[in-house]
Amino acid sequence: MSDSSASLLSRLHKAKQSYVTRHLPLSACHALVPMQGANLGDLLLARVKRIRQHARIELLDGRRANLFVGDELILVAGNRYATDQFEATLPAGNAAHLVAGGGIAAQVVSRHVQIKPATEIEIIGMLADQHRQVLNLSRFTSLGAAPSETKRGAMRTLLVVGTGMNSGKTTLASALISTLSRQACRVVAAKLTGTGSGPDVWRFRDAGAIAALDFTDAGLPGTWQQPTELLIRITKQIVQAACEHEAGYLVLELADGILQQETYALLADREFQSLCDACFVAADCAPGALLLVQQLSSWKLPVLAISGTLTQAPLLMEEVCARTGLPCLTMDQIFDIGTINVALGELSPIR
Repeated sequence: MSDSSASLLSRLHKAKQSYVTRHLPLSACHALVPMQGANLGDLLLARVKRIRQHARIELLDGRRANLFVGDELILVAGNRYATDQFEATLPAGNAAHLVAGGGIAAQVVSRHVQIKPATEIEIIGMLADQHRQVLNLSRFTSLGAAPSETKRGAMRTLLVVGTGMNSGKTTLASALISTLSRQACRVVAAKLTGTGSGPDVWRFRDAGAIAALDFTDAGLPGTWQQPTELLIRITKQIVQAACEHEAGYLVLELADGILQQETYALLADREFQSLCDACFVAADCAPGALLLVQQLSSWKLPVLAISGTLTQAPLLMEEVCARTGLPCLTMDQIFDIGTINVALGELSPIR
């Protein structure tokens, strides 16, 4: 290792390495090259200039470390689609923003009116290998290649879909994982779309999943504007990983809501539909629940039950049950083994 590489490595060990870059071995970094047109997934070294919306960053182990002006961070060039936070695109120059606590460097285009402006960062340079080629997250993956033919065997795949951001999808998915795990089921869970971030994945593990995965394990910092074919390939990789773990159930969560472009495209795709056995819906309002159930039914995706934040209002639950004919379950009911087994029907572990 050259003196310059050793000096860079020492510098990187002092930096705060973000969750999204957890598969990057720092020993792969040999040079720091000037910022140029960044591609999705390019690895960056950045410095905090002004702390605003994101005051902490998720480290490799999931701890949220406080940020201080002058901190150096190991981040990934990405974008973000979050209706309750930021719309952001790839960084075009050295001045950029930290748009997600998982470690996404981007350029903010718009933000929710109730969200502070994004934390400001300066991109010091792009991390490169011994040939001064910029390192990309796609070079560092933990999932195996997608199989040419997907064979799930007896494993059941349960899909959690929501009406929008913050409709209760992750809470619902985690409750399902916990309830199935308490019946001695082997459950693998995955966040299939969204922006790279650790809390949901850690929550799946805490709920009892024997493995928790997301698209960053396939080398993507986020899934916005990614082709459906790529997302289906990642789905197959996750299914294969779940089979290798000998899982009885795979719980898949799709980010955002039915109208988000990647979510809609996946659900409408017949190949993706063939990988799923049934759906649970997380809704934040009665009209949204009705729309989502109708749309999923038109795609022949069976909906087993509705839950989500709307279950805080008993009257909304009555409206939804009356219009859909489906059970509307509170979190207490989702955590109840008997209730879930009834909802699962033929997919129940006691079948």
